[in-house]
Amino acid sequence: MRGGLAASSVLLAGAASSVLFAGAVASVLFAGAGCEKAAPPRPVPAPVVADAHPTAVIAADAAPVADAALPADMVVVWSPGDAPRSRVFRVAADGAVTDVASGPGIVVVADNVAYRFAEKQKQVTLIVCPHLAPPEGAPLPTADILAADLEQLGADTHRILVPFPDTEGVASIDHSISLDAQVGPYLFLTEGQEIYACGAHGNVLVRAKVADVTASTAAPVLTKDERARVLATLGPVALKRLHDKGVADLGADADYTPDKVDLVSIEPSWISGHLRVGVRFAADACYACGDGEWSSYTRSVVVPMKTLPRALLPYATEPAAVTAIRRTHPDMVIGGYSLLSVPWTEIPGLTKALKPR
Repeated sequence: MRGGLAASSVLLAGAASSVLFAGAVASVLFAGAGCEKAAPPRPVPAPVVADAHPTAVIAADAAPVADAALPADMVVVWSPGDAPRSRVFRVAADGAVTDVASGPGIVVVADNVAYRFAEKQKQVTLIVCPHLAPPEGAPLPTADILAADLEQLGADTHRILVPFPDTEGVASIDHSISLDAQVGPYLFLTEGQEIYACGAHGNVLVRAKVADVTASTAAPVLTKDERARVLATLGPVALKRLHDKGVADLGADADYTPDKVDLVSIEPSWISGHLRVGVRFAADACYACGDGEWSSYTRSVVVPMKTLPRALLPYATEPAAVTAIRRTHPDMVIGGYSLLSVPWTEIPGLTKALKPR
């Protein structure tokens, strides 16, 4: 399924208590529609540093998050993977980069408070489908499911970013959580569940979630007006692309012509130090017609926005210090970064999580 970095990657975090569903296409989890083959799950996206949406352009009034000149600054960055690590760098005014400290796991800083992303895992007992009853006395099936929470270092407080899923009535589940992008205080997460619940076949449910780590109330990336405008202007583009893609994938005889789309995900990427944003639209499809890019029973496409959402305008340009780190460490994948306004040793709990090099 479209999982990955399985619940081991949250990017920039702070006082996170607003986890929002960015939209979900109606996806049947447990019912089977007489089709033969499930669409393959969507692959894990790479950390968002590549040229994903080359046709997008930056809004004229986008304000950079840092001055053009290289600052003398401290930056915490982390790299994703099976064994993620966090590092502290000092970037001098002349662009010289010093590796100051490092440690395992994902550590982020917001407003001079350090947080560590932690994956919680628990084992749950599942049901046995009547037509797949095991021999008498055989143990019931089990599965591991995930939750993602944020620990404030030095304070032993936690905030749940993604809760454990409900597994009632489920015979098997493969569950994943991935952090796909971070822009300022906004975390762009994807949760995937591949479930079998005794129907004709299993189903995949993918949901995008956005968390503003600085807000205690809901703060979506798109305002209500922006969302309506995106649907009105980019929705028709998505419908045309979905039709063309359907003809290419399914053949002209399939006549795949959806009449409406749902906005299911906002997908940022960095291109040459500038922020780009794509919008994923999904439309209903038969089970066998699904393209595996989102939930079962859907086909989807990503359409680039020509201007950034207003909430993301302050982060239109990558800070010069981060660009310097990329330049001096070309083999290091940066999953997220935090700019520090005080020495890293003055941030509670950070010296315990990361050790001087």
